[in-house]
Amino acid sequence: MATTALDAIYTAIYGMNTNFSTDTTLAVHVWNYTQLDGSKQPACPQRVLSCSGQSEGGMGFIALGKLTSIDWTIVDTLLLKEALLGDSLKENSANIVKYIDAYIAAIRGLRAPSAQSHFTDMKFEPGVYYWPDDTSGTPYIGVKVTLNIQEVISG
Repeated sequence: MATTALDAIYTAIYGMNTNFSTDTTLAVHVWNYTQLDGSKQPACPQRVLSCSGQSEGGMGFIALGKLTSIDWTIVDTLLLKEALLGDSLKENSANIVKYIDAYIAAIRGLRAPSAQSHFTDMKFEPGVYYWPDDTSGTPYIGVKVTLNIQEVISG
């Protein structure tokens, strides 16, 4: 039976270089899904790779036989900086735009996160996001990137 390449997909996305500045204080750090721990404090700017809370992998048959596709949704959230009183997205828009440009360049360079998968869609949402969770977390100005990936499994 064929296995999924989901871990390889996460590893490839984790390894993307999304640095948007030559300033070393703005070097983007990354936590993969295996490194998530609510007691950790982000070293901003910090990317956080996680599963989507709204969509899970959906599976469908591509054709009769043994080929199957799985559609994965992965969320990659950048915590750019802690949202201080009076801080706004507008004031941080230059770095947000640079980050999105760097992210798109990284995706173009990656093309496919594994030999049996490809990106089908991505969505960028600048906003305020909370770490470690929405109810008791600290607010951060950032960008949520929702990646949709189709994996083809042949068995």
